[in-house]
Amino acid sequence: MFNALIVEKDEEGKTSTSVQSISLDRLPEGEVTVAVEYSTVNYKDGLCIGPGGGLVRNYPHIPGIDFAGTVEASDDDRYKPGDKVVLTGWRVGEAHWGGYSQKARVKADWLVPLPDGLDTRQAMAVGTAGFTAMLAVMALEDHGIKDGPVLVTGAAGGVGSVATAILANLGHEVAAVTGRPETADYLKSLGATRIVPREELNETTKRPLEAETWGGCVDAVGGVMLARLLGQMKYGASVSAVGLAGGAALPATVIPFLLRGVNLLGIDSVMQPYDNRLRAWKRIAKDLPMDKLDAMVQPATLADLPKLGKDILKGQVKGGAGRRRGLACHGDPVPVARREPAGHRQCDAALRQPPAGLEADCERPADGQARRHGSARDAGGSAQAGQGYPERSGQRPRRRRRERLTNPVGRSGCAATRPPVTVLRRGGRAIGPPPLKAYGDSTAWVCPKWRFSKSGGTDVSQNYGTDRPGP
Repeated sequence: MFNALIVEKDEEGKTSTSVQSISLDRLPEGEVTVAVEYSTVNYKDGLCIGPGGGLVRNYPHIPGIDFAGTVEASDDDRYKPGDKVVLTGWRVGEAHWGGYSQKARVKADWLVPLPDGLDTRQAMAVGTAGFTAMLAVMALEDHGIKDGPVLVTGAAGGVGSVATAILANLGHEVAAVTGRPETADYLKSLGATRIVPREELNETTKRPLEAETWGGCVDAVGGVMLARLLGQMKYGASVSAVGLAGGAALPATVIPFLLRGVNLLGIDSVMQPYDNRLRAWKRIAKDLPMDKLDAMVQPATLADLPKLGKDILKGQVKGGAGRRRGLACHGDPVPVARREPAGHRQCDAALRQPPAGLEADCERPADGQARRHGSARDAGGSAQAGQGYPERSGQRPRRRRRERLTNPVGRSGCAATRPPVTVLRRGGRAIGPPPLKAYGDSTAWVCPKWRFSKSGGTDVSQNYGTDRPGP
């Protein structure tokens, strides 16, 4: 006989949990029987301990999506009694009885031998959350982490805590995002060099691209925050998506993928093949500072689990896995905010002053005077009337105005967002606009192919044809 946390459902559909003593013959079929030493509490566990969240189909049920322990009996040649093993994923604790029990019987294919340098307590201090974090870091490495800070969202949660510690230990500058200011010291102790308030990334923006800031990202939030940070990634950088605490919808555009080559990498820890699992656990033993685990651990017993399940669903659990039925949450919950529809970025560069010796043609002549075409003057000199053009005598003088042209941003800028450009003249010839400021990924420019009317004005009808030169 051994103890286990049993979840039962009555005829009215209400669930209840209790610690019960059960016999070995009640365990499901499997090749390997394990004496469970440690497990963790994850977000899925909170759902399974409660009403089930649609994850549990058959009752009575034993939750616990991971565990570590010692092999007691095995019908598989790969394992023998006394071997230390760890299990995560494969829907154990959801569709199959899990680790909230002193004994478990599972398929041999689901187990991974514990690597050297890692004991069962440390393995569950890492837990499913830490295993997922390692997979996320490995994915970033496989695609190349760019220079610059690496962002970790939901950093105070289980995945975020371990990802922060691993990335910092590997020598990366880590920026940790959290909505709980009280966790700042905890995150800095894990190696974070910068704390980013959640509000900075949870605000909507109309710009599909922002300044290139992050060399990589482990995202446990999803939703609006993921959509926002995609536009802040450096060229060719990658984002490992591991959670959806901020919502499953992704209100983003394809612009970051098309113009910056950003990679969005989905991380699944449930159905990972054996080779990837073994590689990840070996990397954990090598690259995760074990002295950081104590800050992530809170001891608990089987009797504590119902309350802990409720706490983790409310986002009241910090850090990773725990000691003897401990804790491991999947991320820092983020409220969903509405994102404004994406559109063209407003172009607001200020024009530079005209070159020395020139002034803009914006004067209005006195009544009765003929218009002087091209009245921009050299400093200290006088403009000659007409400069080769006949004066407009006997006609009503026209208002002298500043010629205004639109300013495309790149080759496909939206005309509605182009600011006006002042055209300068010397002696009746339009010599083009003053130089413009470069901003973002494109430089504002104006086609230099000017056409002139007989009256000396500028004809802009052909300025933006298909034969225009590039910037």
